[in-house]
Amino acid sequence: MQEDKFGKLIKEIRKKNNLTQKDLADKYHVTYQAVSKWENGKNMPDVTILREIAQDFNVSLDDLIDGELKEKKDNKNKIKNEEVIIKSEDILKPEEIMKQEEIKNNDSENKIENDENVLSHETKEEKTIEKEENKISIEEKKEIIDTENKIKKEENKISIEEKKENICTENKIEKEENVIKIEENKELIDKENKRENEENIIKTEEKTIKNEENNLKEEENKENQDESKSKENSIENEDNILKAEEKEENQDENKNKENQIENEDNLFWKKKIKTKIKKTK
Repeated sequence: MQEDKFGKLIKEIRKKNNLTQKDLADKYHVTYQAVSKWENGKNMPDVTILREIAQDFNVSLDDLIDGELKEKKDNKNKIKNEEVIIKSEDILKPEEIMKQEEIKNNDSENKIENDENVLSHETKEEKTIEKEENKISIEEKKEIIDTENKIKKEENKISIEEKKENICTENKIEKEENVIKIEENKELIDKENKRENEENIIKTEEKTIKNEENNLKEEENKENQDESKSKENSIENEDNILKAEEKEENQDENKNKENQIENEDNLFWKKKIKTKIKKTK
């Protein structure tokens, strides 16, 4: 496969059909860079795309792959044949060449006359066809205008009915939306009221809990005060008892000491009396 020839052929086909690289790329679902690579001979498309190109542009697959159309090949062959004929004519004699030229000229004149007759006949036919076509076109235009007017009238009727329906539907939608909004507002108000009530309940509960806590604290303080007072009283009582006991003990000790002193004094005096008695004796 000759990629350069293929690229040139693709470029020719694209330009003949007034297509850009992007158009060709979109047609065969490829990028325009891929198309430029095809045209520059850097790459070739798949077989499936080649078949599609051949079908779309009335080209044989072999011609695409070879990078040459049959017409060009035939032209080349004709040129070769003409060259061969010219070479053979060079070999012919001048008389024979003159005869051949006369025959060719006569043939060409006959062809021109026939062509002129055909053209005149064709022009007549074309004029008659043009007249008929003009008649048909005028009638068709009238029919088209009538049909267009009918369609416009029907479209206007339909548009008016559609507008009415649209207005009715819009009004219905607005009413439904208003009803929905009212319901939503009610729901929101109910929710807000519920929240407020719940918050108030929570606040009252918190207050009751605080009051209970304060009461408990006061009771605890009272109990602590009572306990401390009872402890202080018991300590004072114990101190008083101890002091009383100490006093009694001190009193007893003092009494004992006094008794001892008295006893000692008595003994002393007794001894003195005894001694005096002895002296007197």
